[in-house]
Amino acid sequence: MLVLNTMMHRIRLDSGLERSVFLRRMRLVSLDISNFRVIRQAHLGFPDAVIGIIGRNGAGKSSIVEAIAWALYGNPAARSGKDEIKAAFVPRTETCEVGLEFEVNQEHYRIIRR
Repeated sequence: MLVLNTMMHRIRLDSGLERSVFLRRMRLVSLDISNFRVIRQAHLGFPDAVIGIIGRNGAGKSSIVEAIAWALYGNPAARSGKDEIKAAFVPRTETCEVGLEFEVNQEHYRIIRR
């Protein structure tokens, strides 16, 4: 289980309203990535036993962490501007998209950022 602990956070509901919530536990459920940095397409599930992400240099380990941060916090969480987030190897007509599914205080959420 990948769990993030934090204190107070503002979330935006599907209705557009914002709500402050005290986050006791945030559990990542899944991550969908399209055309983000070095990752063309990926779906990752985070089962209870996940303790690390390993791979060779340039495989996209940091991109996974950055995709999670970008989904949650937008462009300020990325190490570069919006134009550099999209993978350089895709045509301009294709979009960059990250979908993050997570649970907070036993409530289920899904964020999609483009």
